[in-house]
Amino acid sequence: MAETKEKTYWTALESNPDTMNKLIKDIGVKGLRCEDIFGFDEDALAFVPQPCYAVILCFPDYVKAYDYVKKSYEELKAKDYKNPDKVFFMNQKIGNACGTFSLLHSIANVRDIINIGKHFAPIIAILMNFLYRKWSICSMD
Repeated sequence: MAETKEKTYWTALESNPDTMNKLIKDIGVKGLRCEDIFGFDEDALAFVPQPCYAVILCFPDYVKAYDYVKKSYEELKAKDYKNPDKVFFMNQKIGNACGTFSLLHSIANVRDIINIGKHFAPIIAILMNFLYRKWSICSMD
């Protein structure tokens, strides 16, 4: 009989700035906060506090979102595209971890600009070291 591998699930991180800001504070990151963006037109973007280091998009249906960008990813892989140096990316394999992973990616990719804290910095350094030694970090790997 073949073994079935159960998927791991996390408690979902609520996708709102207050919840994400609490997590940012709790892990010791300084100089970063989340804000809602109410649209992508010029007038709405004028209300986004600056500097803006990252944008986290929440998709209610990740399968549709993945299908939407899949062709672009395949084209990049066919061209042997590699992410720029120092880009942190981990493919999410854990259910309900979208918010946590998006926040992790956002923080890790501005680690040279903001104070990511004495507790979080070593974790990012270890992950970056491991990822760069093990794999080329193409977004769909």
